[in-house]
Formats: sequence, C-alpha cells, structure tokens
Amino acid sequence: SNQTPKLALSDPNPPDRQGARSSMNVRRSAMAASAFRLPPSLCALLLVGMFAEGRQTTAPHNFTSGPEVVATLQRLQELPRAWRPRALRSLVHLANTEGGLAGGLTTPAYKLGIVELFKSSRWGQAAVFEVGSHKGHITSILSVLFGLVFASEIEFQLALDTSAGPLRRSPNVVHLSMDGSRPYGLSMLAANRNIRAAVIDGAHDERNVFLDTFRILHDIPCCTEVIVYHDYCDEVVYKTIQRFVEAGLLAFRHGLGVDPGTFWWCRGGRAEGGVFDVLRRDGPFFRRNLWALFCRHILKAPIVPGAQAGGHLNGSLWWVPEQGLMISLELPPAKVSVRTAWGDYMHFDIGYASFVGHAGGATHPRWGATALTVEVKDDVGGLGPSCANLVLDSECTGFTVAVTEHALGAGGACTKMAKLVQLNGVVQWVAMRVNHGISLLQDIHERSTSFDGDAQAITLGLVGR
Repeated sequence: SNQTPKLALSDPNPPDRQGARSSMNVRRSAMAASAFRLPPSLCALLLVGMFAEGRQTTAPHNFTSGPEVVATLQRLQELPRAWRPRALRSLVHLANTEGGLAGGLTTPAYKLGIVELFKSSRWGQAAVFEVGSHKGHITSILSVLFGLVFASEIEFQLALDTSAGPLRRSPNVVHLSMDGSRPYGLSMLAANRNIRAAVIDGAHDERNVFLDTFRILHDIPCCTEVIVYHDYCDEVVYKTIQRFVEAGLLAFRHGLGVDPGTFWWCRGGRAEGGVFDVLRRDGPFFRRNLWALFCRHILKAPIVPGAQAGGHLNGSLWWVPEQGLMISLELPPAKVSVRTAWGDYMHFDIGYASFVGHAGGATHPRWGATALTVEVKDDVGGLGPSCANLVLDSECTGFTVAVTEHALGAGGACTKMAKLVQLNGVVQWVAMRVNHGISLLQDIHERSTSFDGDAQAITLGLVGR
C-alpha cells in the first residue's frame, strides 16, 4: 500500500478489547514493515501513539540522558519522512523517560503546532536556525522534520549536556554555544542559501528579541521564509516583533500553541507562540528597510544626510592598538584629538570632523546597506582639502583611517595630520570603539576565570568519552 497506516485512534480502547488491539498493532507493524521494507521495531514506534494520546503524562522539564529518548529520535530519523509528523504527534504527550518528547518550557500544543507547521517533506531538504535551544526539547522535534538544525544556546553547559544527551546520535544537529546578538553575530552563515526557517525562544527583553530577529534576517541575507516565536503572548516580545511588521518586513500568519496563552506573563489574549512570514518580495527594498530599522532602534541614529549623521558619535572614544593611540571623535566646533596610550605622553588635535554621511557601497553589502564616511580637515568650515578619510563599519564598532596626500607633503594644508604621520610613520590605521571592547573583555574573563568544578569530568564530556 502507498498510504500511511493510521497511527493513532481518538477513542481509547475498552479494557475488553485491549488484547485484540495489541494483536492488531502487531499485524499493522508487520504489514508496514513488509510494504516499506522497514524493521518491525521502527514501525512499532509509529503505533506508540495509540497508547500515548489516550492519556496525559506529567513529564519533568529535563530530558533524560538515558537511552529512551536517544533511541526514539534515532528511530524517528530512520522513518520515511511522510510518516514522521504523525509519529511526532503521538510522542509529544509521552514522558521522555518512556521514550516520548514531552517536557520543557513549551506546551504540548506548541510542540504539535511546530509539527503541523513543518510537516511537509520539503522541509526535510532545508535547514532551520534555532535561537535558544535550552535543553533540546524543540531541537529534537526539528531534527526529525528538517534536514539540518543549527541549535544555538548562549549557555555552554546547556549546549554540552544536550549534545551529549538526547541528541547525541542526531547527526543533523549542529550545536552552537554563542551569543548571536553581538555585532555581525551570524555573519559566518551569510553564504548559506538553505536556512529556510527560524525558531526563536531566546531572552525576552526588547534588545535581544530585536537583535535575534535582525541577525536572522540581515546576517543571513537569503532565504529565510518563516520565523516562529515562542512567548509571543509576552508584551515586550509582541511589541518588538511589531516593529518589523510595521516596517513591512514580517507578516503575522497565525498563533501557535495554547491560545490564548496561559503563562503568567501573557497579555492581550495572544497565543503562546506566533508564526510570521518573511516578506522578501523586493530584495533591495527589504534590505534597506531592515537596515533603516536597525539604525533607528539599535544605533539610535536614523539615516540622515551630511553632518547630522554623526551626532550619536560625538564624544566617542576609539582605540588604535597597533600604534598605541586613543582618538576622541568630536563634532565642530570641537576638534578630533589624539593622545598616546603608552610611551611618552602626547595629546594634540588632528583637525575637524566633517561627516559626509551614509554611503552605499562604501563597504561590502554583506555587512550593511550603508556605512558612515568622515573627512578630517584642518579648517572648521570644512572648505579645505581632506587630510584623512575615515570609513566606519556599518554597525559603528570601528573605522579605518587613510591619510591623504595633503598630509604627506612638507608645508602642505594638513599640518596637524602631518604631525601624527611623522610621529609613527603610518598612513593607514584601524581603530576600535572602546565600548565595543566590553564583549572581548567578557570573553577573556570567561576563559581566564578560575574553575572549581570537576575538570576531568568536563574534559571527558568534551571529548565524548
């Protein structure tokens, strides 16, 4: 037969028919095994829902690290894709200690919604990016429905425990311990064209919800079609997503899970989760609108022409590590000043900043639709020649300085910049905004902080023994 056998019945069997039911299950397993050339044990897995859907099981929040769930996932991934959604539906109510997929911080209704949304076999040829994989409950379901799952989790121990636990035999799950909200956090995936969906359940504050969404849509330029949010009923999550909706970047399709949501943080009668379509009808327009939204809400600097574009950078401090310099970027009538970070102390100005404005094509479009460009001039009116050109990266974490020929000749129009060139003999240098060094310091602190756990056990967990 080419039809998938019925896997679950809506009515529980009366006690006097339980024996007949068991015999029927055995016959169905044997028939399916013959038709699809599958081991009877795999086909029997499909029939577990006959017993599971008839009862509710209270499951712990943690996946067991024993063999039950590992075996379940392994068998599910060996089934024909057309059979997998029905088998998953049967398992979301069953405790993980019994080989089921219940538990975690999402409801069974939400899990069933994920299965229904991605039940088409076409998702089996696609990849999905999950933000906030936590202990792997949703990751496990995605691993059965998608060809590849990028499961990101900021807490390393959670990612390690999940990869060594229920998902340890799932070859299509890539565990990422990372903070995707950092500048260009997902840019390493920019060349991928098969990440078709995203499931977001990260931190629920405004900044993180915004950046989790932005990174998916911007850092991976192609080709996400749908984004699923958990805790859509949360007021902050909802309002942040609405910014993308109002900008014409996302469109609400339908709610997901318990509707209306019953968690204490739910408001407005909204569902537990939400499904949104990505509106990529016009690629360049989409990128421009997305970038303008980022500039307004994260950089706090709307894309405006000329000198107004640099207002948010007035008084900012920049470090030039190779040359040991600190630069204070001031707007006229104040001057751009430089001081040495080590060695003989010197403090002098190098001219006035003249913001040219946002320019498209100044940097690779992978990083952003526009980049700020600045000219440093000797005169406050900005009428003289440019002594140096500054190009900031799109997210304003640093800039590259190129000294012009006017600052190189003796007795030229750029005497102040010429003084800096004479100091270190360098005509091009790279600066980093000081406040963006915080994340680097956090990384260093984490890698150099004393550890009072069981180092041997952790090492064994890392090497997989």
